[in-house]
Amino acid sequence: MSKKSNYRILRNWNLIISYYSGDIRISDIKKTMTSLSSESEYSSKYDVINDFRDCNLQIEIDEIQEYIDFLKNDLQILERKKIVFLTSKPNEVVLTHLFSDYVSNLWINGQIFTTSKAALTWLSNQNIDYLDFENIIAEIKTLPDNVYNS
Repeated sequence: MSKKSNYRILRNWNLIISYYSGDIRISDIKKTMTSLSSESEYSSKYDVINDFRDCNLQIEIDEIQEYIDFLKNDLQILERKKIVFLTSKPNEVVLTHLFSDYVSNLWINGQIFTTSKAALTWLSNQNIDYLDFENIIAEIKTLPDNVYNS
């Protein structure tokens, strides 16, 4: 399965949506964050939805701290925000739960969900319309990869 990573920055919602498919490693997520943080519309204060439902996360537990150090030291993008992890596989729930635990002392509130409706409810952002969100996810899935093909 070939890997794909796309994202959209939605300024009117103060939200970033990152979508992944294929076999995804920590280096792929780092590459996505590096690309995303270089965008002119990017803000480290925006909430983030990471959609991992169509990928196979191939991440070791010790790589989670490595990734947090990367965000903190290399990109300096850890700000007070909410991060959603949309997952569909039990191993992804464990990995994303560990990430949430590791960043809880850094003003980041991370939660794991299996449905976008539950994730949007938790974000409590009244500007986000559920059907618009679902249409954006569907669009992101069809766009050419904006990390590996850029």
